[in-house]
Amino acid sequence: MSTKVMSPVLKWAGGKTQLLEELMSKVPQTYNTYFEPFIGAGAFFLSLKPKSAVINDTNEQLINLYQQLKHSPSEIISIVSSLDEVACDKNYYYKIRERYNQKI
Repeated sequence: MSTKVMSPVLKWAGGKTQLLEELMSKVPQTYNTYFEPFIGAGAFFLSLKPKSAVINDTNEQLINLYQQLKHSPSEIISIVSSLDEVACDKNYYYKIRERYNQKI
């Protein structure tokens, strides 16, 4: 079993990164499937590395991100890398945010 822990790909309000040590101490020694009703950035899920899991969230765009990462990780990395190639100033940020919000 790998000892590497993946980091969340985004920041999320209410994230559990700072609580991981305490949360991990409360995990049962054995369990079948891990269910996460509100995945958010997934810090606990990524730290836990369950063999079987079902994740969910009410945010459709967030779930779409996880589906895209599952099916097309290289494409997502390429898209994010292309965004990082441009210096991010206030105007660029608002332009990208507006484009994103139009898709919602």
